[in-house]
Amino acid sequence: MKDQNIQYISQKLNKIRYYSKSIIEHGNQLSLFATGSINSQQLSKNKISIWSYDCRLLDNNDSKILNSINHSGIVTDLKFFEYNNQPAILSGSSDGSLSFYLFNLQNNQIKLLKRWESLHNHCELNALDLNFDLNLATVGSDGNLNILNLDSILPYYTIKNVDGLNVRSVKYQSKNELVTSGCNSILKFWDIRVSNRSPPIKVIKPLSPNQQVNSLSVHPDQTHIIATGNSDGSVTLFDFRNSFAIDQNTLHSAPVWEISFNKLNSNQLYSCSEDGSIISYDYANKNRLIMSMFNMVDNYDNSTQLSSSSASTFDQSHKKIFQFIPSYSTPSSIDSFDISHTNNHLIACTSSQSLIVKTVE
Repeated sequence: MKDQNIQYISQKLNKIRYYSKSIIEHGNQLSLFATGSINSQQLSKNKISIWSYDCRLLDNNDSKILNSINHSGIVTDLKFFEYNNQPAILSGSSDGSLSFYLFNLQNNQIKLLKRWESLHNHCELNALDLNFDLNLATVGSDGNLNILNLDSILPYYTIKNVDGLNVRSVKYQSKNELVTSGCNSILKFWDIRVSNRSPPIKVIKPLSPNQQVNSLSVHPDQTHIIATGNSDGSVTLFDFRNSFAIDQNTLHSAPVWEISFNKLNSNQLYSCSEDGSIISYDYANKNRLIMSMFNMVDNYDNSTQLSSSSASTFDQSHKKIFQFIPSYSTPSSIDSFDISHTNNHLIACTSSQSLIVKTVE
């Protein structure tokens, strides 16, 4: 069975995200994903689109657009999640606004529910994140961090001049704790339970002062582990409990645009780059123990138990790295990707207007 599908489309995409659930329709198990376009020449022509494909078949199974809606400005970030038992989308824009949509599974209509104008003082909204309580965090080119919820008219918490520079990334570590970074690549950790005039609860300085952080990812199970994708092509891991990097990878030859842990296998990390590749980093402790497991003379149940427990241990000293999508297979930058929460698929979009869906090992 083919484990990869490449599809050429008629629009350039900037962001791509899976819906958090699979959909059963007419006996088919569908994966939904959302895309946001980048059209810098005609900003009013940008779109949010919803797509689907049968996740049981990749061979000759192109994704189909279910519907699209116009979007003011370049789509700078996306979240595709469940809200009141319906698919919902949050999108950030280059005009500084944040939009909230609902997608109707019965008629495939996309409805704009709410739009927050100029959250970042007419500067670009660079990134957003959403916690389990549906509280939103946004950062922008004005250097500010905003916290709001879906019912807010205005942010209820703002930290101004987070870096004094362009803030490019934000991620929740917990319900009330976040990490930000940007052009100066300094990681700053914030607790929104304290005054917005308080300093960050921790600061970790970069390995190189000349790089900027383009993307952040927090380990799903061990939230003290933070990964950064950087402008110099490096991927760096930090431990919040320390003040230094615990691992660095320099396999990309161009800027890393996005980075993400795999929620179905939380010790796997992926990065995409302008060099046209996606690289997988497997930090599971089972890599170190796999040979000894083959030689075990214990019973089957004991070896199965060891495999399960060792796979849940993060171990940066015995990682396995491979090119999940080699740079020679894509003639252009891979700008965005996501890993499904419900099946073992990764989806990516390229600057040459193509979609790639591939099975994750």
